[in-house]
Amino acid sequence: MSAAHEDLTARARLRDAAIECFAAQGFEESLRAIAARAGVSAGLVRHHFGSKEQLRAECDATVLKRYSTLKSESIKTDPQQLFAQFPASREGGILLVYILRSVREGGAAAASSLNT
Repeated sequence: MSAAHEDLTARARLRDAAIECFAAQGFEESLRAIAARAGVSAGLVRHHFGSKEQLRAECDATVLKRYSTLKSESIKTDPQQLFAQFPASREGGILLVYILRSVREGGAAAASSLNT
């Protein structure tokens, strides 16, 4: 997402792949699909995160942090471009879809994003 794929650790690639998969397919996406998207073995998901729930918790925390940063940065711009600029980025779009899915299905990212 925000860093070059090659520069990320396997853990970070898995987390970012999970964010993208969860945004695109929903939170029922398989660990195998997430690992394939990250270019690592499925066993590394359990090695790094222990469970799908722990992976989602880290994804939620990362999405909230990135969303907050993007929101803060966009507020510094001309008010007329606030929303025109934010979703235009690939990352912004993924974050918004992730949060919308989280709102629909329930989760920490949804609850926290509504309060920020």
